[in-house]
Amino acid sequence: MKNAQYIDGDGVKTTPITFREEDLKLTEIINLSRQVSLHEQEIQNNKKSAKNSNLIALGALIVSILSLIVQYYKVD
Repeated sequence: MKNAQYIDGDGVKTTPITFREEDLKLTEIINLSRQVSLHEQEIQNNKKSAKNSNLIALGALIVSILSLIVQYYKVD
């Protein structure tokens, strides 16, 4: 068993709350699972962002190449 003291909003210590080790471990597992889910979501968002950035860069490259072609064949 682990003891924890609850401190209310005024900073007053109240009756200790007792947790079982199993409860604490389960809570840690749940928290870690949530963190993993958030990280996986962040990775997916980063992949989408990187893909969008690559498409924008490719578009800019195509526009630059077309601009050079137009300048090369431009008749004065």
